[in-house]
Amino acid sequence: MGVGLSVATRGQSPFRGPTSSLPIKADNVVRSVITNALLVLFTTTAEAQLLRYGPAKTYRIEHEAVFSNGDADLSSVEIWLPVPQSDHGQEVGKLTTSPETHVWRDATATTGVAKLYQSERLPGHNKKLSFLVRYELTTRAVHADRRALSEYAAREYTKNDLYKTYTRPEKKIELHLPEITAWAKAAKELDASPVKIARRAYDEVLQRTTYQLIDGFGGAEYCLKNGHGECGDYSALFVAYCRAAGVPARPAVGVWANQTNGWHVWAEFLLPTGEWIPVDCSIGDQNARNREFYFGSLDDRRVAFCRTFDIQLTGVSPGHDFLEFVQAGAWWWHARRIGQRRPSTTFEVRGKAL
Repeated sequence: MGVGLSVATRGQSPFRGPTSSLPIKADNVVRSVITNALLVLFTTTAEAQLLRYGPAKTYRIEHEAVFSNGDADLSSVEIWLPVPQSDHGQEVGKLTTSPETHVWRDATATTGVAKLYQSERLPGHNKKLSFLVRYELTTRAVHADRRALSEYAAREYTKNDLYKTYTRPEKKIELHLPEITAWAKAAKELDASPVKIARRAYDEVLQRTTYQLIDGFGGAEYCLKNGHGECGDYSALFVAYCRAAGVPARPAVGVWANQTNGWHVWAEFLLPTGEWIPVDCSIGDQNARNREFYFGSLDDRRVAFCRTFDIQLTGVSPGHDFLEFVQAGAWWWHARRIGQRRPSTTFEVRGKAL
């Protein structure tokens, strides 16, 4: 028997606790969250004081995986493609999958996965299997009111499930490291305001990190110890600093909406009043203007696939239910016999402004 696994990821272009999920038809994903999304999108009074939003901008996105069999006698193929969810920063519509399949999402509704599992009608030798997700995504630029943000007073968080989820460690967001715990202690002693802590975390990451392509995804510990990494590593270290200091934070794994394979990762931190404040450490590291803009502000060219690294789907059968990271996609295969040419899979995301 043969088995293969690959998780395709990439870094910045030149430009995951226990959860539960329910199977949903692809065309029902938006219906299930759109009402709540519209209620919270760009409307709260407190948020209006801190954040301003630009005009809506819509993109058509196609995310495709092509599985190519060599000469393996396959017994099953499984492909994951991430599906963005409507939330405070984006609205997803006209979602379809081909072949038609379920989109699974965890209990926090921050992550969706279109999962194709086939144990029949498998591609023979030298044949291919294509899996395509299409949707339209509407987003807006976010501009922080820098004075209001800088004057945000320290407040106590409600220690609810949301707080616990985004202050816990993950496999690539390591909070136990002595350097991180010592930094967090010092940051809180200077000023316990969540904004001040997050800004110190942002400046610390930019000061100690140099952008450099690496093989795969390193995470917070890798970035801390090596002093370099890609956008995902910058973001993981920022999130680790914030969480260790008691400020809920999370990554945003996605792409540039107007590019092909424009993989990118950024982050955001939560205020006690419920606003998620965006942060892009790696783009902020490019120059002085970006350094100020990308703490609290974002452009309107992004698709956020997942707002976690650890993706836990429960009740999903057959196939897998957990991944530490998914961006381009993931795939597995099993075979009764493997010849000279093993299977391979390519992933491509194509985005175009409407």
